Amino acid sequence: MNRKAVALVVFFIFVLLLAVIFVFSYISRSRIPDMQSGLITVSDEMIFGVVIGDDPRLVEKDESLLMDPEAYKKEIDLVAKLGADFVRIDINGSVTDNEERLKRLDEVVKYAEKSDLDLCFGIFGRKDWVNDSIFYGNSQGGNGDASWDDFSREYKKETKILTERYEPRYVLIFPECSDFISNQIDSERSNEEWLGLAKDIALEAKMGMIDPKVIIGGVLGRGESYSSNDQEFLRMIIENNDPIIDVISMNAYDISGLDNQIGEFMQLKEKYHWQGEIWMSEVAFFPSMVESYFDTDFDGGQEDFFLYALHLANKNDFNGFVIYNFRKGNDSLNEGVVAENYSERPAYSALEKVIED
Repeated sequence: MNRKAVALVVFFIFVLLLAVIFVFSYISRSRIPDMQSGLITVSDEMIFGVVIGDDPRLVEKDESLLMDPEAYKKEIDLVAKLGADFVRIDINGSVTDNEERLKRLDEVVKYAEKSDLDLCFGIFGRKDWVNDSIFYGNSQGGNGDASWDDFSREYKKETKILTERYEPRYVLIFPECSDFISNQIDSERSNEEWLGLAKDIALEAKMGMIDPKVIIGGVLGRGESYSSNDQEFLRMIIENNDPIIDVISMNAYDISGLDNQIGEFMQLKEKYHWQGEIWMSEVAFFPSMVESYFDTDFDGGQEDFFLYALHLANKNDFNGFVIYNFRKGNDSLNEGVVAENYSERPAYSALEKVIED
């Protein structure tokens, strides 16, 4: 057999192997139960939030984080109609360093307050300190451009500006520390160092807030479409149990591993007598490659996912539930319970019914 024929045979074997793996993954994947919004109930004590606007992790280096007040206002109208309690706006240094962008944020904040929505700021540091990709899988970081001292100083400055200027109800600090925040600095740091800085930042935040709650969030477990090394850092926060941190939140991106994540959270909460709240935050349906290929009812899958996540959160006495990427972006497959043109998708209507009831 000549070389060309051998190469062809190898190629076909490779393609066949990929097909077998693909089909097996589809057959064996975790499936979302069919859910009905009329059968889902939640505690009156559960807080609902929605993340609106731009994601500062996706803004390229040296590119301004554009904040279009009119786009934010349209989302705020839909958040208020949904019945949510607050909006989360994620911010990086390109906003707090620029008075013109802060004036745009002023306009957005005033509109949210007029809509009787509380405010939450997610503080993301500086994208221009991050090299190449936002996902490194390095739990201590060290791939960025900033020194530890520079990062600490600027992060505190950003926190101070946002809390003193707007007095938000909630502040999210160190979101997904192992995947984004820690990769803004140029040296690896221990979880003990991150915890110490987190307490300093939390104190800085509370000095500028009225009746504040400081949140630290991350991905505790590993699903099939996302992985993180946040587990040990969040475990340390819960074990330390310092009341300066009010909320620990877990991100929920797919059904695979979600039960395990919740189980780990509850075990930690009981073991260390966690004094604060536990939220399910950044709840977003990201279909796997297998689901994207075989399934065509993305709207139905998204609706079932959100309702099932809400069911699990309520069943396990979570205190908060936060919808991530409220509006679908033009480069995303299935993010957002609101379409690009601001029309409501089925998941929006189902969530509205549950929150209303």
